[in-house]
Amino acid sequence: MAKYFQSAPVSNEALKHKEILLDGLYMHEDLDGSPNQNQKTIVNPNLPLQFGCTVANDWTIYDGLGADKKLVARAQGPHMGAGVAKGSWFICFNMVFVDDRFARTF
Repeated sequence: MAKYFQSAPVSNEALKHKEILLDGLYMHEDLDGSPNQNQKTIVNPNLPLQFGCTVANDWTIYDGLGADKKLVARAQGPHMGAGVAKGSWFICFNMVFVDDRFARTF
């Protein structure tokens, strides 16, 4: 298994929990209107600092930055402008693995 992925049990409770540690993966965001767009603005109230702006995303996650990078997963979910006084974003996504190296580990 590659060095950027580790999976380990978190506790010995009746329910089995796993902690997933990912290192060396890079998420890529292509904005609305770009040729390879992977997000779409759903609501834009046109408020300062993009407060209330709601966007659906299907961002790509790669195992590197170079030309030989491989698609590992997709980050699918919403993100929302959450800061009134200082711009900030609430981001929530499911990480959907598309690479067989990861699909068998869960």
